Amino acid sequence: MSDGEEKETPMAECGSCRAIIPLDSKECSECGIKISGVSEVSLGECGACNSLVPIDSKKCPDCGVYFVADDVLDVLRDWFANTGIEAKKLFEKFDSDSDGSIDAEELRAGLLKMNLADLPPSQVDRLIDEVDTDSDGVISLAELVFSISGEEISSDVSEAVEDLESSAKPKDYSDNVLERVVEKHAIDDKAKFLEFAQSYDENDNDYLTESELKKAAADYVDQNIEPSVESELVQDDEQTDEIESSDEDEYSDSADESIDEAELEDEEEEELDVNDSDEIIADSAMENLTKLVSTAASLDMTIRDMFESIDGDEDGMITGPELQKGIVEICGDSLSPSEVFEIISLVDEDSNGRIDAFELIDIIESMDVEMDSDSVVNPVSPFQLLTNYMDETGYTPSALFNSLDIDGDSKVSKEELNLTLHKELDDEITPELVDELMDMFDEDEDGFVDMIEFVATIEEHDDQEVDQSASLSDKKEFPSKWQRRMMSKQWKDVVWPLVHSAFVFFIILWLVNATLAPFVDGTGGIVEMDSEVGSTTTLDGTTYFDGDAYPCDESVQIDGCKNSLAPFAAEGGEISMPAGFYWDGILFIILGTLGLVGGLFTQLSIVPGWRARARAMKENSDEKSAVKTALDEEVDDTEEDTYEVTDDDSEE
Repeated sequence: MSDGEEKETPMAECGSCRAIIPLDSKECSECGIKISGVSEVSLGECGACNSLVPIDSKKCPDCGVYFVADDVLDVLRDWFANTGIEAKKLFEKFDSDSDGSIDAEELRAGLLKMNLADLPPSQVDRLIDEVDTDSDGVISLAELVFSISGEEISSDVSEAVEDLESSAKPKDYSDNVLERVVEKHAIDDKAKFLEFAQSYDENDNDYLTESELKKAAADYVDQNIEPSVESELVQDDEQTDEIESSDEDEYSDSADESIDEAELEDEEEEELDVNDSDEIIADSAMENLTKLVSTAASLDMTIRDMFESIDGDEDGMITGPELQKGIVEICGDSLSPSEVFEIISLVDEDSNGRIDAFELIDIIESMDVEMDSDSVVNPVSPFQLLTNYMDETGYTPSALFNSLDIDGDSKVSKEELNLTLHKELDDEITPELVDELMDMFDEDEDGFVDMIEFVATIEEHDDQEVDQSASLSDKKEFPSKWQRRMMSKQWKDVVWPLVHSAFVFFIILWLVNATLAPFVDGTGGIVEMDSEVGSTTTLDGTTYFDGDAYPCDESVQIDGCKNSLAPFAAEGGEISMPAGFYWDGILFIILGTLGLVGGLFTQLSIVPGWRARARAMKENSDEKSAVKTALDEEVDDTEEDTYEVTDDDSEE
């Protein structure tokens, strides 16, 4: 072939977007997908998991979804048996427009949504022909039940179908969200708007979210603008016609209004009944779930323990029969399949008919139940592992050392430590743990542990090592911030005298209140009369004698009308009583005395002990520093002497 001739480039079809690209391409120029290889077989994309599979495949090898109608009924039968879901519930999920029948598009979307099958239109029509016994082109609930179970539909289910066909189930919504949306878009007829918004449930979960309501409101307002303009244009003509026929239609209009009002009342009653039944079902499901979680928590189960105990086949998903069996084992309650399905519907966020671990965690964390996600095990230090072994065997430090010293040379090597610990604690010993223990015990770093090093290290760690799982508090620092303040000169000269003076003043205050009583005037208060003349007559003409209860008069009463402050002991809503000692005043005097004694004891006894301890710690630290310095100097002198001897030997 000459250089001028053009080379023919082999071309192939992209398995994702069907674009024609060069055969040796590494990436599709149209959709950007990576090219992993060339296939001689025509490929298609699975609608459930988006995997590329041979176009003549009957089943996706990755997600298990079927592409032909032959096995779909068998799959549905198995799915019914595993989940325990009622036929009516499945029918409602498929019947997205709530018209009481399932058409081809609804059937295909429902099978794909539940990861059961991804059927092309021809296979969907084939499946409908197989199930549709009355040849009306759609599947009814009775036909679905008969094709799966082979049984005729019961009368209760038939009534449910009739109800479903006669009135579509209204979507649920939040009243607060609805009020905001209606007010924002200036919508007057709320009931008419709700009827209009029923078709805006995009995820088919029978609940209208705020975004769905907003979208419906925008379309509702746009739709009502044009009719209002047209009505204005023909308003004059209509008014003329109405005037001419008003007399004739007056009676018929009133009759029609009566009929419409009666029908509206019936519809409202039906809607209330449906909403009430849904709320009762949801409350019952939440009540059963709360009981299950509370019982599991009382058994000290974590969320993981609870999930694993219910997930019988250990596939990471909880099905209806597994949940029903798990409730019996944990709570002892035997729930019906419909009650179990209501619990699954409450927890199942992705609507696949099963519960995964994340869905269970989300619902439990939203409940008022304390339950850990998983148990936490605190790691055990190597030294703690060794001391636990000592406690189990009853060894003393010296006895443990002798058991580790296999060759009896009074030294424990790394190999001896590794051999003994592996023999006794095989599952818990690692090479890193043995290295850490050797570094801890071998103070002189000669590769061996002698008796002195071993015993000294254990005794030192007996005071320092704390079992974190059994400890109640952390080791406290001494002296603390407040201890240093109480030991300071400022506290000694200023703060402590003020504290003692405050308690003394508090005690004197209540003593004066009970004796001299200068704080409250008791004139007019009811007291027992005690006068020098034996009787007195008040301004209203009433005569009182000694011993009678009368309004106190300072000029008559021998001791005057003194009152003591008694905020707690006084009766009748008063805060004072005739001068004297009452229980609240006595209590305050006792508390003040205890505070004074406690302050004096702290300053004169406890604080001096703190000072002595702090002084001893400082002296001990200074001594350690001095000894360390002396040892360092001794080592330096020894090294110098060794160096001099070496020089002398070399000269000789």
